[in-house]
Amino acid sequence: MLTDVLPHLVRKQLYSSSKLEQSSFIPIAAEIHLTKEQYEPLHEVGSAGLFCYGPNLRYLIGLLNISEDRSSALYYWACCIRSNTPEKEWEWVRQASSQELYDRCVEETKYLPPYLTDIIRATTPEDMVMPPVRFVEYYLPDVPSGASRVTILGDAAHVMIPFYLAGANTAIKDACDLARNMSKNSQNPHLAIQRYEKRMITRGRQMVLRSRKAGEAPTLNEIVVRANDEGSGILW
Repeated sequence: MLTDVLPHLVRKQLYSSSKLEQSSFIPIAAEIHLTKEQYEPLHEVGSAGLFCYGPNLRYLIGLLNISEDRSSALYYWACCIRSNTPEKEWEWVRQASSQELYDRCVEETKYLPPYLTDIIRATTPEDMVMPPVRFVEYYLPDVPSGASRVTILGDAAHVMIPFYLAGANTAIKDACDLARNMSKNSQNPHLAIQRYEKRMITRGRQMVLRSRKAGEAPTLNEIVVRANDEGSGILW
């Protein structure tokens, strides 16, 4: 889509050294419609979604939408597998069939309790997300772009894995900072962009690295404690 391509092209123009880095986590995901009887047990545990940790696995279940009469809901689930050879692992995932991807997720989650894996058993290989999602990371070099009329924000400036729950919040902060600087320096857009980027680049790098560190933490409790200690306002 054009909306996906334009931010990348702008970033390449502003920062010629722009390069996305393969994450050590490889996600395998599915989307599935659940009946009320199927989704209610999940909804009772977590109304928006669930997130659990296992050995070299981060497992997510999330609500995408629910019908007006609440008779059904669209959910997704994702097995995010940590690999010491992520490029090789991604290549396998990229070429695997939907049946192979489904079977891999069944194997990776076999030790989890049934209330977390019932959704996988309700899934068919046809529900697997194809082509597979890919996790990449990126943050800008620690120098302003020098641009006077164009800049970037959100995923175009800092791509992070979702284990610190910081992506959308960081993009909103970018937008607020950019608007504030443009308002204060309406006659000097170059200065407005320069001041915005100084703040945005530092924050973006911090969030990419914190998200990576959150993925490496052995338990979710450590992420919550760290987020509160850092005063990030990301989680709660």
